[in-house]
Amino acid sequence: MKYIVLCLLLLAGIVVFWPAEQAPSVTAAPAKPVTSAAAIAQVPPPAAVAALNQSSAESFQQQIQYPPYAIPIGSHNDYLLSPNQYQAITIEDDAGVSWQLSFSQYRYAYPAPVQVQLIIAGAANAKPLHWELRDVATERLLESGDLAAVEQKVSWQIAGQQDWPAELRLHVSDGAGSGVVASFSYIQPVGSVTGVGTMRIEQTDLLIPVLLDVSEPGLYKLQAVLQQQLEQSQPLAFLQNEAMLARGQQQILLKAHHSVLPDGVLELMLSHLQLQKASGHPAELTRFGRDSPAPIALGSIDSSALLKTPYEPEAHELQRMQLLQRLSQ
Repeated sequence: MKYIVLCLLLLAGIVVFWPAEQAPSVTAAPAKPVTSAAAIAQVPPPAAVAALNQSSAESFQQQIQYPPYAIPIGSHNDYLLSPNQYQAITIEDDAGVSWQLSFSQYRYAYPAPVQVQLIIAGAANAKPLHWELRDVATERLLESGDLAAVEQKVSWQIAGQQDWPAELRLHVSDGAGSGVVASFSYIQPVGSVTGVGTMRIEQTDLLIPVLLDVSEPGLYKLQAVLQQQLEQSQPLAFLQNEAMLARGQQQILLKAHHSVLPDGVLELMLSHLQLQKASGHPAELTRFGRDSPAPIALGSIDSSALLKTPYEPEAHELQRMQLLQRLSQ
């Protein structure tokens, strides 16, 4: 009996102190890179990238032959001649009717009226229309009105208001779910161009003082197109400059480098003048002055009196040029 008890105790000890079975050690295999065929297809071959960089380098090399304050106008940048042009919005509804909504310009300045044009093509039966003008940010209804049955084209005006926000949206509909929506800008101008001073020559540049009436102090940029006054006006260059201005009567000096001017006696004028006020903080939008699209005569000047020293690019322009050339190799 004692022998049996002793055997049972020994067996119990073996069970208690037997090492527990360890879980097998698992080492995660390194993840294989997942390559998408679509992603590969979107990556251009090295030769295409080099060619693109070469094209960019050549384009930039041409660009830095001229100072940034006087850019010659050609077919590649003739959009500078229409800085406030509106691109019409066109949609087609489920019935195949085409709706085209446009404004005479993108940005209006108080108190100018908003000039609207609507063209409808493919409508089987003309219907009376309803329009609503809303604040883009809040969807607040500002103005609304009705139009008689429109068979093809209709134009109308909306009187501008001093308390309108800058970003507006116009919705025109037929009451049956079809219509078109377009946005535009309406500003309370922070300044205006009042005239120009006397042109003068200073070494390589023709200096053009532009007179302004500014309602708020801040950093302003002025842009304009310099044109030669011939039988048919010929655009020469896009001019721009910026300056810190106080409130009241101020001026910004525009400069035209000799490289953008023909030789000889020139009759010149400025057109498409646009005044901008830089935002004071990230949440503030750029503000605008009242545009002056009508040409302003500058008089005559003999450009042969200008020094013909080539423009020397800034250090940062040369660094960018060198980078583009390295990438194209």
